[in-house]
Amino acid sequence: MKDIESAEKLAKEMIEIGKLANRETVCVLTNMEEPLGHAVGNSLEVIEAIKFLKGDMPEDLKQVVLELGAYMMKLAGEGDNIEKNKEKLLENILNQKAYNKFLELVKNQGGDISYIENTDKFPKAKYIEPIIAKKKRIYMRNRC
Repeated sequence: MKDIESAEKLAKEMIEIGKLANRETVCVLTNMEEPLGHAVGNSLEVIEAIKFLKGDMPEDLKQVVLELGAYMMKLAGEGDNIEKNKEKLLENILNQKAYNKFLELVKNQGGDISYIENTDKFPKAKYIEPIIAKKKRIYMRNRC
């Protein structure tokens, strides 16, 4: 959405649709003006996600993952306290349970887990250029 007011209006409409379907619905509004984390591009983003599951978490990505995950836990009936849910999620990332579950899911679907265990196997673009921002943007987060 082009502005926060439009995003909030859409979020309220989505919540109303959820109510009509007898489903608890949560909206989390985030700033979409810049990428999350440090990587842009398919393979690089997958590698960053794998590193995230191993505990290497860029702060902006960590905030969004924990926020969304905490609400997913709440909606699944796994805990009503959002902050405690975030703590559980972070604990399961840091103790490698999340990473190991990801390995299990990929393996059970016939995927080649050697790419997850060794991300150097992923194909990469011929040129990878670091782009350094001139200033830090403030991350916006708002719940409806």
